[in-house]
Amino acid sequence: MNNEEPKAHNVKTVIPWKSLLIINLLVLFLLVFLFKIIPSPFEMVDKTLEKFNKYFGTKAQFDATFGPIVSEQRFRRLQFYQRNQVALFRIIRYRGHDYQNHDYAEFYKMESEKRKLENFPILLNQYCEWHAKGTFEFNFYIDMTDLAKWQHKWDEATFTLTLYPPDIEANTPAELEPVVFEKKADSLTLDEDYTKEQLLKQIYRLKNGLANDQKKLMYNEARLAIIEHYRGFFRMVPDLVMEKLPEVKVIFPHEIKNGNTGK
Repeated sequence: MNNEEPKAHNVKTVIPWKSLLIINLLVLFLLVFLFKIIPSPFEMVDKTLEKFNKYFGTKAQFDATFGPIVSEQRFRRLQFYQRNQVALFRIIRYRGHDYQNHDYAEFYKMESEKRKLENFPILLNQYCEWHAKGTFEFNFYIDMTDLAKWQHKWDEATFTLTLYPPDIEANTPAELEPVVFEKKADSLTLDEDYTKEQLLKQIYRLKNGLANDQKKLMYNEARLAIIEHYRGFFRMVPDLVMEKLPEVKVIFPHEIKNGNTGK
């Protein structure tokens, strides 16, 4: 009696060629369908650029896009402050080699910044000198709403919006503590009280001059604030939907004079 178990045989399944053809056609149809409904990365970039060109490709488009936003009360001005700033002032009245009396007034922040006494054409050491010291709050701002003063450049190649705002403006500093006067040098031939009065008269001009000098310390802060605001403005433009925000650069007027045009 033969007790051997039957051996398993490999069975090959043969798919009919018609079924293979149908499967291949279905796959091809699916690929074509996906290609049609899913845009390529290049098409997405082109559409994104087209959207941005529509909103700020030209100056007129830029103003129309951002004008309604910056006209809102909260965006009209960017304010910057320097509080509790010590301000130093000085006046020298001297008799010159022309035998006339002259006044020289200045502001300074450090003793080393003062004009040296030997640089004055003083005749026979005839001069008197007063100093003044006060504590002020410096207040600076940029006008955001007057877009006629703003320029821009939209660079499609680098996806960069460069802004050219007006210069920072400086308000008259607010006096936090009364100005204290001190006589540094007296004179037998010059009226010291009159010299102090002249310094009092020039304090307003000197304060504004110091404020305009101090504003150069605010440019980086102002630049960052403008960039942050405009990145937020992009999201406030009606119907402007984006996956990627443009890079924003800010160039101030004095930087253009120094050769920085943002190119």
